[in-house]
Amino acid sequence: MLAYSPEPNEGRVSVKFRKGQTNDKDVFIEVWNAERGFVSSLKVTDKLKLVYNDTLFGPISWSRDATKIVFIAELSDVTTYKTYFKDPEEPKSEEEKKKEEEEKKKDTSDEHW
Repeated sequence: MLAYSPEPNEGRVSVKFRKGQTNDKDVFIEVWNAERGFVSSLKVTDKLKLVYNDTLFGPISWSRDATKIVFIAELSDVTTYKTYFKDPEEPKSEEEKKKEEEEKKKDTSDEHW
């Protein structure tokens, strides 16, 4: 197990970060409920490769309503990380060009004199 943190208020929910069983480079986030046991698992290997849970970086922190967590992690290889922002110099795909043209047509057709 890479990291573990129970929800601080009542401790009914906890989160665990663990390595994969077949590939130890895989990282999973698991949510556990004290009454029901295992709830959910999410593979996050493509997003991060190491979770920090120590005195230097701090532990996993919970929101007041225990619905969100915050943690420090090391990103996976930058070449595999997909950014959500586009470079303005990057050429546009054909689909993006068509959408822009359709939006321009809508904008000009909506004009009222």
